[in-house]
Amino acid sequence: MTFVPHLVVVFAMHLPQGVQAEAQQPAKLLPETKVVLRISRQFILELTGKQFKRDEPIDKNAFGAIVKGNAHADGTYDVKLQKSDKLSDFDILVNGEVLTQVVATSRPVQVSAHGVAAFSGRRRIAFDGNAFTGQAIEMNATYGSSIDQIW
Repeated sequence: MTFVPHLVVVFAMHLPQGVQAEAQQPAKLLPETKVVLRISRQFILELTGKQFKRDEPIDKNAFGAIVKGNAHADGTYDVKLQKSDKLSDFDILVNGEVLTQVVATSRPVQVSAHGVAAFSGRRRIAFDGNAFTGQAIEMNATYGSSIDQIW
């Protein structure tokens, strides 16, 4: 019967080491949870499909001629989501046009003209695993003008 108390003492001496060894093991990581967020196009339009209008006076001296008039910008901001099962990229878009109406004066001549500049811009926003980062901005514009009158 003296054998059982010795067995209990040996077991008791090794028990704290076994518990300590378990405590030092790294905790098991939980499996990755994927979340899918669905947003309607109408909701995005309510947040971002905003129009802008802006008027700017023109008052310049170009090649010795005094140029006065107005520029009117009219456009919209928008967001385009990129379809992907693995990426979270989206584009911020801007589209519009600028209308100009000017009179250039170089005594004794005055020239009345108007112009239209259509423009568009895009910037991709990409998720790199840690943060959303803006990519290079792409801009396009075309401008055409016409002389209305010379006097």
